[in-house]
Amino acid sequence: MSRRPPFYVKKRTLLAVAGAVWLAAGINVTRLGILSYLELSAVAAWHIFLSVVVFCSFGFMKKIYG
Repeated sequence: MSRRPPFYVKKRTLLAVAGAVWLAAGINVTRLGILSYLELSAVAAWHIFLSVVVFCSFGFMKKIYG
């Protein structure tokens, strides 16, 4: 019988928990971004452009490091 460490977690369970945490964080960041845009008196084109640039940069980083 193999002996496991006292706090053993299966890889798939750990991946599911990590994915849920990252999903919750992403939803919270999106919520904060939408709320901040709603507080602005006018949303300029460069606001939208910078949001798209940040979104695409994270997608680019995923392709490089993921």
